[in-house]
Amino acid sequence: MSVKSSPQQLPPGKIANVSIILKNFASSYAKDIAVKADLSGLPLAPLQSTENVIKNLGAGQEATTNFEIAANSDAETKIYQIPVKISYFDRTGKNYTKNDVIGLSVGTQPDIMVIAEDSGYPQKGKVNTISVKIINKGPVNAKFLTASLASSGGYSLLSPDTVYIGDLNSDDFDTADFKLYINKDNEILLPLAVAYSDSNNAQYENKANLKFKVYSDSELRGLGLGGANYTGLFIVMLIVASGLFAYFRFRRRKK
Repeated sequence: MSVKSSPQQLPPGKIANVSIILKNFASSYAKDIAVKADLSGLPLAPLQSTENVIKNLGAGQEATTNFEIAANSDAETKIYQIPVKISYFDRTGKNYTKNDVIGLSVGTQPDIMVIAEDSGYPQKGKVNTISVKIINKGPVNAKFLTASLASSGGYSLLSPDTVYIGDLNSDDFDTADFKLYINKDNEILLPLAVAYSDSNNAQYENKANLKFKVYSDSELRGLGLGGANYTGLFIVMLIVASGLFAYFRFRRRKK
């Protein structure tokens, strides 16, 4: 008698119909097969009896028995070993007992969202620091998270194209910064890929195209932010005018 189960993953706070599949490898049938799952000490709860009975199972045949199991909402995401006890009788009435274990993974894909962060007022013809916010809005943590920026028209990347974030816990966020020389008006499009793993080391990748507005000098002046740097020019002109004034005053004194 052998045993296997499905599904192999159960999200925290959710219910799954866990199927245990039995196969009779003996040369004769088995009867009154009792299958009992032991959930004691695990963050799992049965929604019905944890013991099912299969009346008969012929030689070489398979049978499936189901258990409704819920994972606690705060269950740690990992693989749990569930002891399964199988007892049955052969055709002569002899009793047998078999102890087995099935693995049930509690976990789900982290729910990662990427949005454009406030990056000031990016300008064409300048080096700008562009920030993106990476949010884990799901119930499970993400590991080994990286944010990678692909090449695209409108800018030259002046910093590494990949930022390593590492762990990003549930209901938390982090930011990734990239230095760009922008050579395009109006807006730029950033093709970003976020790669990460869940607690069971399953790997995932999210892709997003983020838009950032590019401001002209006239737009910045309209916002009261100056645009072109006339302050430095004004200071230079003031120094020159002061120098000329001092020079002509000195000449008049000599005369």
